[in-house]
Amino acid sequence: QPVVRKDTAEYEIMVYSDHDRSGYWSSITTVRVRLRILDRLGNVRATSKGESSAWEYQSWADEDKLCEDAARRAVLNLK
Repeated sequence: QPVVRKDTAEYEIMVYSDHDRSGYWSSITTVRVRLRILDRLGNVRATSKGESSAWEYQSWADEDKLCEDAARRAVLNLK
């Protein structure tokens, strides 16, 4: 059974947003997000948004999902 870790780390993640305010699609956005690593399987939970270098996402839920998906991949790559 995986050991549950309570580490908190700050990641700076490059993600693709659906669009920005000026209507361009697939713009690259850097998001700095604080994540709590829940276990060795790479399950993470965003504990704060931090800041974004580009315009808003369509919804905060989309940003949460993008950040957590990217962070999960990053954690798995550290194994």
